[in-house]
Amino acid sequence: MWLLAAALALFATARPALALDPHLAVSQYVFDNWQIQQGLPQNSVEGLARTPDGYLWLASHEGLVRFDGVRFTVFDRGNTPLLRSRIITRLHVDSAGRLWIGTRVGVITFAQGRFSAFDEPGLRDGYIRAIVSDNDGHVWVGTDAALFEVAGTSVHSYGHEQGLADTAIRALQVGNNGTLWAATNVGGLYRRSADRFERVHVADSAGSDAVRAIFEDDDGALWIGTEDGRLFRGRDGQFEPYAGAQDLGASVSAILRDRDGNLWVATTGAGLLRLGIGAPGWLDKRERTSNDVRALLEDPEGSLWLGTFGAGLERLHSGKFIPYGPDEGLPGSLTWSVAAGRGDSLWFGTDAGLTHYSAGKFEYLAPRFGLKDIRVRAVMEDRSGAVWFGTQGRGAYRWQGGKLTRFSTGEGLSGDSVKALAQDHTGRIWIGTNIGVHTVVDGRLQPSPAALRELGSFMTSIVYEDRRGQVWIATDAYGLLMLEGDRLHRYGIPDGLPSPRIVSIHEAILLLISLMMMAMPALSASARRTTTWPPPSTAAGSPTASRARAPVMPATVTSQVMVSPGMKNGLRVGKGGGA
Repeated sequence: MWLLAAALALFATARPALALDPHLAVSQYVFDNWQIQQGLPQNSVEGLARTPDGYLWLASHEGLVRFDGVRFTVFDRGNTPLLRSRIITRLHVDSAGRLWIGTRVGVITFAQGRFSAFDEPGLRDGYIRAIVSDNDGHVWVGTDAALFEVAGTSVHSYGHEQGLADTAIRALQVGNNGTLWAATNVGGLYRRSADRFERVHVADSAGSDAVRAIFEDDDGALWIGTEDGRLFRGRDGQFEPYAGAQDLGASVSAILRDRDGNLWVATTGAGLLRLGIGAPGWLDKRERTSNDVRALLEDPEGSLWLGTFGAGLERLHSGKFIPYGPDEGLPGSLTWSVAAGRGDSLWFGTDAGLTHYSAGKFEYLAPRFGLKDIRVRAVMEDRSGAVWFGTQGRGAYRWQGGKLTRFSTGEGLSGDSVKALAQDHTGRIWIGTNIGVHTVVDGRLQPSPAALRELGSFMTSIVYEDRRGQVWIATDAYGLLMLEGDRLHRYGIPDGLPSPRIVSIHEAILLLISLMMMAMPALSASARRTTTWPPPSTAAGSPTASRARAPVMPATVTSQVMVSPGMKNGLRVGKGGGA
């Protein structure tokens, strides 16, 4: 069963739309995933690139993959002879729009529908670890054995003679000022100056100097990720550990800062981390994807694409709805009811109990009440400020002035499963149970109205008073009931309802039903099943008294939708499973 804890849809006027809103928790983003079942040849993606024509390219262990948003096209040794290895290691798009494809056996390029290869040793057959373009349009290729500079048709190699004590390249980055940075397997970080490389010390004596990821943000800060799971930030070759992001528990594989200010750190064992640039030390771990993230890419719409080892391709973006659940402090995995409270506050009835939301924080109230293992199916705050909540199997409760009052079968309630609560214009509280409907007047439980008692037992899912003062009751078998003073109206399948089970009510629909019935003068009172109380006849054979109960429909998803006057830009939605 699909379980949605709760969702808050924010209108555009609330704040400017952001692709990856930094104000949200990572768990509140939308995650999309593509794997073998969706067309990938294999579920490991080592690299990502986007060409000017809009295609997304993936480096997989079963060839080069092109994605148009719907279909995957695979280029492998079977249809692309220049690919000498099925394992693609790196992808890069240069300033001319050419796609560079690094493999375990050399690098090739793709442009204008054609693949091209290199004859130079190292480029033709080397294990490609990194590819980057500089400000002059030159492309730098790092392999297990050397660093290469490709300038047009010219190729230059760099190694020990140019200052690289270790020639096994692991990462490359060109800074905003054109400086080339190179990370080697065991030799640490190097900076190119003229035609030579100088080593730049990053880690202290207690840490590893094995750099695995380099990224320069728009502010000119250089971010360094190491093999032992530490993150450094610096300028002009001076680095300091980034507070709150040390000992990440896995090697850092990629770093990216998106246009909304989030800094993303991919690791090979701890998943994807988001760092708040404005809040040093704040770290949020993402737990919904593979723990082994190998590549990051931001598209023009601001979505973040992830290449993972074993979990395929993923996309991360903000949705039109913002989910709230256990990760955000709302207890329980299932929300049955949502109600507006004072100001901008909200009340949530969940499978874990009652929760109050105010000033951006959730307060779980079950411990305060001493109620354990309680499922709240309905919740409401009345005009006096008292909070009412209905439970599954324990009746209804009223919380007022720090005092909790119970209404159950022991106090005269017809049933202890309460799914509906409402207050009418006179101040009466309506309680809908699995047996019938009751009211509470001046704190005292009243019996069910006579017109409803005559129907026998029925489960109530919603009680609602419209603007005309009519009380509508949604049932599981008798369709829609409407109390107008002492008169009871029933609407069911003969009146056009597709099912006798009603799970949601909206006032516009109620008004339409009322107008339709008023516009049908040919219908007799009995055809509309309208009963006046006291009834003209209470004989045992009365149609009102003895009408057979309609069959119960299968369980469906229940929904309650309401707009809080206190939060003008918000729509609250709570969804849950069937009874």
